[in-house]
Amino acid sequence: MIPADLADFRQEHCCVFDMESTERKADLNTTIEINAVQKVVCIGVSSSLPIQSKYFVRKSSAPIHSTELVTAFVDFLFEAEVVYHATIPEDILDAVPEEDEEYSENVCEKIKVERQLRKYSAMPVYGYNSGKLCIFYMAHIIQ
Repeated sequence: MIPADLADFRQEHCCVFDMESTERKADLNTTIEINAVQKVVCIGVSSSLPIQSKYFVRKSSAPIHSTELVTAFVDFLFEAEVVYHATIPEDILDAVPEEDEEYSENVCEKIKVERQLRKYSAMPVYGYNSGKLCIFYMAHIIQ
């Protein structure tokens, strides 16, 4: 699948971000315990890729500006991903099989290799002090 000379290829690039928000005590009547309501104020993103770091700031406290802020951040990540893919050798990108390809022998091994190859094409993005909740929060804003 991959030429022998690329067996030791390591992707060195990633993106990192930090999201700052304001917080107020939650006054919601729900069955889920919510301690505070957060409003995203700004997001800074940087990368080891040859692209300019960006800093996104919310224009006002209007809900639409929260959506615009997060959308601009996500759009930047998609643009960075194009640059990220340009750093991956074509032989590795071409080795990632299409979803509908048929399997014959050694099905488990093929699936394992395919998953590993797909990881090369997925740009790693890390948030400072961000857990899975940060991504869920951003997804909720964009909806």
